[in-house]
Amino acid sequence: MANTVRISSIRTENFPRGNRPLNVGFGTNFAVVRGDNGSGKTTLIKAVAFAALDKDLPIIGLENSTVAVSFRKNGVETTFKRTTKRSISRFSINDGRVQKRTYQTRLHGFIKAEHLKFCLDYNHPKRLDMSNPSHLLKVVKECIGENENQRDLARFVSSISTGANRHYNNATRATGHAVNQMNIRYSHPTGQLVMTGPHDVQSISLSHTEKEMMNLFVRIALCEVVHNSMLMMDGYGALLDATVEPQVRRACQLKTAGGFQIILMGSRVEAPEIIAL
Repeated sequence: MANTVRISSIRTENFPRGNRPLNVGFGTNFAVVRGDNGSGKTTLIKAVAFAALDKDLPIIGLENSTVAVSFRKNGVETTFKRTTKRSISRFSINDGRVQKRTYQTRLHGFIKAEHLKFCLDYNHPKRLDMSNPSHLLKVVKECIGENENQRDLARFVSSISTGANRHYNNATRATGHAVNQMNIRYSHPTGQLVMTGPHDVQSISLSHTEKEMMNLFVRIALCEVVHNSMLMMDGYGALLDATVEPQVRRACQLKTAGGFQIILMGSRVEAPEIIAL
């Protein structure tokens, strides 16, 4: 993957207000973060959103906070730091003070604001609902813009479906475990997404774990289509249990071998790549 970007470290101070400092490094493209509720897993993802100027991230409790996120691109590391004092933000790049416009412009070369909704999964109400086609369509439109014509939208959705099922197939071949799939397409006449599942061609009948796996692979496929090269997801301990873990691990390793970065988080996981909070 050309021009791959990955997060190499995240450092926080008083983020949100009263929280303990965090300083976590990611030495590889595939990492699993383990921690109990309140240990800071979600804080790490919110810190990236904060540094990346996510407009949907509420500022409440973030006064007098500091977040520094280091990105590595083509072997070069760049650190973006945002500090708030009484709700006024100050910005620096590699410890050099810059104006917000310069910060935004440079940051755009590492992570784009319009990609934050699907490359940073920390807000459960915003998580992709794999049994709700209208919700997925909304996320897709947010990703590529509401003004795309139906032909482009159909092509985009087809690419997502193809990519997601490719990751499924890779996982199945590598581990020998069959995984139920589903296909997604955009219907021109109705202007809606149509999903067909393995059990009933008219509707989706996936287990909770299968939905979570499809969520993961759809998000990876979304990132692929828009040439984003990183994904952070919280609340995925269920995907890393003894039954599902080999498939998820193998699919993630195949993807990250090409430069893509995947960071999964959960409260009860065991993995060689573990980072304990």
